[in-house]
Amino acid sequence: MPSNFNGDVELPDTLRPFVKARLIGKVYWLLGGGQKVEEDKYLVDFPFDCQTVLVEATFAPGVEILIGTHLLRQHRLEINFVDQTVWLERVGRQAVPHANITLISDQNAIVVLGTEEMI
Repeated sequence: MPSNFNGDVELPDTLRPFVKARLIGKVYWLLGGGQKVEEDKYLVDFPFDCQTVLVEATFAPGVEILIGTHLLRQHRLEINFVDQTVWLERVGRQAVPHANITLISDQNAIVVLGTEEMI
């Protein structure tokens, strides 16, 4: 999860028809080196943590799903870089089963992937 991604989710373009994407406006990002990015922002129905939640999303080419810190605000996230795993657990409210998910990393971002029932 990139440290500058504080939104809900960034999804692959190919998932757009499956999450009932509704355009709500523009979002602006200021990246390193003064680079500015403008993207369309959508409300989507996103399956996450054993429920479908209404979240804000952007779409990008590729196959990765980025989960932002705003979506994880009710969760404890433990990242083990050595084992390349992520432990995600809801805190507060009613607990749900723990999710043990796979971590894929490169120099710029961490992408959290899981099973179909989790994502």
